[in-house]
Amino acid sequence: MRGAFLLWTVGIAFGQQAVWEKHTREGDRLAQAGRYREAKAVYQLALRGEDMPADPGVQASMWNNLAMINRVLGNLVEARPQYRRALELIEKARGPGSSEYAGILHNLAVLDYTAGKLDEAALQFHRALKIREDVLGGNDPATAETLNSLAAVYAGQKRYAEAERLSRRALTIQEEALGPEDRSLVPTLDNLSSSHLRQSQFGEALRWKVILPAGAPHVLLLRALAEHQVSIHGFEPIKADLEGAFWSLAARKEAA
Repeated sequence: MRGAFLLWTVGIAFGQQAVWEKHTREGDRLAQAGRYREAKAVYQLALRGEDMPADPGVQASMWNNLAMINRVLGNLVEARPQYRRALELIEKARGPGSSEYAGILHNLAVLDYTAGKLDEAALQFHRALKIREDVLGGNDPATAETLNSLAAVYAGQKRYAEAERLSRRALTIQEEALGPEDRSLVPTLDNLSSSHLRQSQFGEALRWKVILPAGAPHVLLLRALAEHQVSIHGFEPIKADLEGAFWSLAARKEAA
């Protein structure tokens, strides 16, 4: 499950690039390269800079990104007040019913999920989902992201039927908005198969891994196992058999 960096354009004009902005762009570059400790240090420099804009929307984005870095680094206690600060600032800048507020709320829910606080995560995801549905609509990919994240929480609570219903809805939205081969579908597909694997329903898990549009194996479903591994966590004894079956089907598709 992932959170999202907030990189919206800042509507402030400068004669030349400000120091805080240089730090921000460098922090973004380092984060995208997986150099999280370095990114954290640079984001902190930007926030402490004397030229940091007073605009609460700009500051909210910075606090959100810093919190995300700390979550990735496992600094969950440090990340929580940073997300809270980001929410306070974005509420001032955009309001509590804005898509930006929902984005940070979604990220806070991801933090709760990572910390194993499933009840808190479910509550925050529900709030974020309501806002995204109201502002963006029920068929937006961001809405699907929160649906799928909430499904992961439900699966963790062993509410498998509810989890599958949400993931199926998220998958429908993503396929219609992004196309059936978009890589954004992988976490949703993985959630569907993982839910069945947790219940030892290996046949159903395989069915999700080999959905056949026009009679051919769905490549993204095959990649979900190979690249993300979440689906087979705790099922190592059958890993080789599952992988063999999936890649055999992939080879058949390529040969067709």
